[in-house]
Amino acid sequence: SFTGFTAARRRTLYGSRETAENGFSADPTVLFPWGMDVGLKLSVENRREIQGELDVTASGIEPHISLGSGGWTASGRFTVVYIPGEEELPTWFFDGRSRGWTLEPTVNLGRNLGRWFRIGFYYRGRKKPEDSWQQNAGLEGTVNF
Repeated sequence: SFTGFTAARRRTLYGSRETAENGFSADPTVLFPWGMDVGLKLSVENRREIQGELDVTASGIEPHISLGSGGWTASGRFTVVYIPGEEELPTWFFDGRSRGWTLEPTVNLGRNLGRWFRIGFYYRGRKKPEDSWQQNAGLEGTVNF
């Protein structure tokens, strides 16, 4: 699949911030008949402050895989985002990412326990440049009405 977007956002964090965002991604995916999908998403995104000096372009690559069978689902992805430059970025500007390479693995494992209830385990990690791993994991349930 190919997607493109353009957006304008207004954030109020210690004053009003307006940003313009444009991006494009391509996600060629191979669908196997036994419930497995394998893909490689490539993306480019530019964000800039309308009334400021920040103008940054990030690029990313994201191999991903998902499996589903017999009420079970499993998925994993490993996102790598590169933001060029040396100076610091405000945390709000690129979703908490810093300049340099950011690594973000994600794993999900879930099971349908009936028609209306689903339970799942997740793991999310993030490694920013020159920082330690930030990790969280948990168990979550979903009830559908």
